[in-house]
Amino acid sequence: MQYFLMGTVVGVVACYAIETMQRSYWGVNR
Repeated sequence: MQYFLMGTVVGVVACYAIETMQRSYWGVNR
């Protein structure tokens, strides 16, 4: 259960980081 929780947190953080990078990437390109 602990590993599953850690994996979920890592996945959410990764998705948030990717979305943030994409937004700043598009912002710079525009």
